[in-house]
Amino acid sequence: MKKRMADVAARIKKTDFFSSKVFTALYSAALVCIAVICVSQVGLKNTATRRFFTKIDEYEGGYFEAAVTVSEKQETRLTLHTDSTDTKNARIYVNGNEYANLAEGDNYVDISSMSVIEIYSPDKSVTVEITEVSDGLVLYTHLGSVTADKEIKLLGRVGIR
Repeated sequence: MKKRMADVAARIKKTDFFSSKVFTALYSAALVCIAVICVSQVGLKNTATRRFFTKIDEYEGGYFEAAVTVSEKQETRLTLHTDSTDTKNARIYVNGNEYANLAEGDNYVDISSMSVIEIYSPDKSVTVEITEVSDGLVLYTHLGSVTADKEIKLLGRVGIR
């Protein structure tokens, strides 16, 4: 019995796992997986292959928008009204980007995607409200008449119908 155990132990010592066929197969599979991951990352970095493999245009609306003719598109305009007389430095922001300077009376904002509308007045108090929403838009958040006094204020959240 002791001799048999000694023979098994000697065989185990002689067998080198790193030179075996099993290790070679596992090592090759790991290298292939790493190569596939690297190639896929390079493919996602390129715009053309990313669009082909992820179909991102369908989610962003580019694919479907191409199928709609101009006459079928609904108007997506928002009307903002202010009675404030001094709107010299007041601005309209759409999704955090400056859209236009706020003028006395009616102001029109064209919306192309889900948007957050904000009003900024750095020096004077300005009161603005959304007075009209076109048929192509949905007003998700409406805060009524909003006064921005030396600050930026949320006016509403709007989406495409």
